[in-house]
Amino acid sequence: QQQQQQQQDEEEAGSVSGSGGSPPVKLSKGLPPASFDRILLDPPCSGLGQRPRIHLEAELSKGAPLAALHAASSYQRALIRTAVILLKPGGVMTYSTCTVNPEENEGNVAFLLQNHPEMVLTPCPVASSLGGPGLACCGLSEEQAAMVQRFNPSDPGDTIGFFVARFRKKEAEEML
Repeated sequence: QQQQQQQQDEEEAGSVSGSGGSPPVKLSKGLPPASFDRILLDPPCSGLGQRPRIHLEAELSKGAPLAALHAASSYQRALIRTAVILLKPGGVMTYSTCTVNPEENEGNVAFLLQNHPEMVLTPCPVASSLGGPGLACCGLSEEQAAMVQRFNPSDPGDTIGFFVARFRKKEAEEML
């Protein structure tokens, strides 16, 4: 079953539909699976952590539809699937966004963990004096939320809103 899932992921990761009816985007053209020891995945996001965009009500009043917010996580998941395929066993992947939207942050961490048992969430080695733990929502437990780092514009430290999670891909012998 795991091999079937990996094959399906590899097929799906070859392309993803573009936004606004544009043609599919090739995600890993020419790169064989397990090409990288380290991956920093900072996918396009809604940008709700950036200061001019932190007020969702104001964004919606300008005509930014909620569907656009939901579309971001779908696109990110296609990139996540591709990154997992391209990561070598024992490799480390860091996932980050500049949004405070839980669907794009904790929701995508839960998605990755539920769909890729070869990936393990590891504690985020970010300075503990800034930011705080993630939210125990969207499928994350309290323990998992404590392993990710969430930065909110309203917190002391004067940062934009962003999110960081770190994963390790299991070695083949760990999968037995």
